[in-house]
Amino acid sequence: MSLPAEARAVLAGLEACDIATLSAAVDSARQLLHPLLPPSRLSNDELRGTARTLGPLATGLVKSLASIFAAEALGGNQQRWFVLGEAVCLALDALDGLRPVLKASRQELDAQRYSFVRKLATKGLHQHALLQGKALVASLFASPHGAQSGALVPSDLHIAGITNLLICYCELVQQEPRRAAMLWADINSSLDSLLKLAR
Repeated sequence: MSLPAEARAVLAGLEACDIATLSAAVDSARQLLHPLLPPSRLSNDELRGTARTLGPLATGLVKSLASIFAAEALGGNQQRWFVLGEAVCLALDALDGLRPVLKASRQELDAQRYSFVRKLATKGLHQHALLQGKALVASLFASPHGAQSGALVPSDLHIAGITNLLICYCELVQQEPRRAAMLWADINSSLDSLLKLAR
């Protein structure tokens, strides 16, 4: 499907080196994708119509960002990486909004999100990685993967998701020790969920 001019401009803006152009592209993407972002209250019928117009932009953002994160070495302008981290969160949240009408399975979308959590953490974007890690864990526990003798058991993705939350927690606490209690409270329910599932 051919992308509208606005969507093409957004994707082109992601490649910009200057912060102003990149930030403007992410702001435009946020405005365009707003109907899909939480708290979205679209019915499935409304989502199908929206998917035809906004789905290509959301998937295009994910593909472009995956290429950027894979191709560019660690380092460079940290402010630019921060804005790209915002774009990743925006794109993944928009895809989440489309889940009910996408052909991709929940497992595929969760695996994709996990891949981006790792990419964000590798670039030092631990706050973004923590936010997306929480979204990943929430999705995993909403529909746990894997079963043994009829009982649900933690999958590798459950354990990897929780591990990444702990890594991000440690990194963020090193940067801002005063946030330790707040950050721990933020991830504690995810840890409890894993323990309950493992019992």
